[in-house]
Amino acid sequence: MLDFVKGDPKAPTGNMIAFCKVIGKNPFESDGSIIAVHVVVSNISAKENSFPVVVFPPVSLKNEQELSRVIGFQQKCDVVRLENFQIPSESEEQEYMNDRLEQFNDLVRDYVDLYQKYYETVSPKLGEEIKLLAGPQEGKSQDSEEETLKKLQDLLKVGAGPVDFSPVIRHIKTHFPQYDIHNFEKSIHQDQTEIASLYIKKFFAIHEERYEAAALFQARIMQMESARP
Repeated sequence: MLDFVKGDPKAPTGNMIAFCKVIGKNPFESDGSIIAVHVVVSNISAKENSFPVVVFPPVSLKNEQELSRVIGFQQKCDVVRLENFQIPSESEEQEYMNDRLEQFNDLVRDYVDLYQKYYETVSPKLGEEIKLLAGPQEGKSQDSEEETLKKLQDLLKVGAGPVDFSPVIRHIKTHFPQYDIHNFEKSIHQDQTEIASLYIKKFFAIHEERYEAAALFQARIMQMESARP
């Protein structure tokens, strides 16, 4: 059950800030007493029963006042409280982090379900509207989402060039718009193989609904890109 402190669970906005208080060690920033994560659900890119989600990397905030300022800046958002973050001991840190990751993934899935049900209630002809916007279809997509991501992975493994990636990238842009394939394409053109590999790992994490893992991969990408000369 999601613990809403702001917003209406019967009419979610698709824009959520989830936060928890930190007791003891903060793995992101030593002087932060709050950990917060921004989650956005897209209805623009929705296809049938699939509502793409973006989970931004977790951030550490100094105190509740700073959290209030962040929330106040958002015109429309839902705020959900998580249970306190407290690592039991150094030896149990990894197991605890894994447990919290699973709990967060469940929370994101629950929030997306709430949003989807609400959106389908206010827009009962969603499926027909999406088909009209998408235009006539030429038949079923040749490759499934997972098969397409594996093609990206295989091409990167054999050191393929930008031209070899183009058909797969076009396919993703058309059929799987929830992935930021433009940034992946950019890393290929710049010969940033390690960053491209992280993008593929992030895509697989999103596909498997491991949203916290996807956020951590994105944080690593941003860190590497900022370190580039």
